Amino acid sequence: MFSRRYVKSFPAHSHGFEIETELNVHALELRMPCTEVDTPYGARPEGSASKLSTYRDGWRILKTIGAWWSAKNLCSFLVG
Repeated sequence: MFSRRYVKSFPAHSHGFEIETELNVHALELRMPCTEVDTPYGARPEGSASKLSTYRDGWRILKTIGAWWSAKNLCSFLVG
């Protein structure tokens, strides 16, 4: 659940899988409380395949964090 403050300040630059990383980084920046919620998962339907790829998706997450980190450091450098 997101607070009004969180939603109104969320920049939403990412598309696709990277949005989860951006949501988490933004919550950390605002020092918002976070918690995990147990979610029941059922068995995958017969004949279906996962769209997740460990290495490709992990690389996309690392690139998103790296872009955020370098933009934040560049702003700190320019501002002082």
